[in-house]
Amino acid sequence: MERYKDEVEKSYEIDKLRSKYLDLLNDAQGTSLQTQNKIRQQMQEQLKQLQDQASVSEYDVKLANARLEILQKQIALEDAQRNKNQMQLRRDSQGNYRYTYRANQEDVKAAQDDLLDSEFNAYELTKDETISNNDRALNMVQDFLNKRADIFNKYKDDDEARTKALEQLSADYSKLLGGMEEDFKDTTNGMYDVLTFLVKNGTEDSATSAANMLDNLFEDENKFKEDTEVL
Repeated sequence: MERYKDEVEKSYEIDKLRSKYLDLLNDAQGTSLQTQNKIRQQMQEQLKQLQDQASVSEYDVKLANARLEILQKQIALEDAQRNKNQMQLRRDSQGNYRYTYRANQEDVKAAQDDLLDSEFNAYELTKDETISNNDRALNMVQDFLNKRADIFNKYKDDDEARTKALEQLSADYSKLLGGMEEDFKDTTNGMYDVLTFLVKNGTEDSATSAANMLDNLFEDENKFKEDTEVL
């Protein structure tokens, strides 16, 4: 299976994502202008990001859809918090009892859980992609070293041919390395967004764990550079 979308597939995925955002915007008619503007802003950002990318992978598409799902869950939580349909008997400062309406706390809790689930799923997506990138980097380095050893064995008595073959090998792998560096940058940025949200909105334990991971986030990128220095 090809890792990257061709131009037709890229256009198709962008159009499909745009359609989902427009459906969400249509469903949001009657809500606050702030909510509608939030949808429009994220739609423009996500579509532009994919359009501007020279290469769009399946991971890029999945992450864009994960961010859309997070927005949907955020809006659902805001709706649950605003929907004050549960009657409660309360006592005022003068000692008088009266009924007031408040949001259904079970609905709010369920919406909060759904939002955290969607954030966790986005985190797992970025984590899996980071692991995949690390594995591909190590495999690429090993493949490079094997081919370099083959060149030395094949041209051990021909310095000119050996130098030419090594230069071509380095040129070929430099192109591959450039693509992988972009993959790591995209993955790191995606994980940064997810962890930042969890720090701000997660439970105490998940926020602490996310903060610790955020401190060490760029270690993977540095490790990739160290692993591929031989290239």
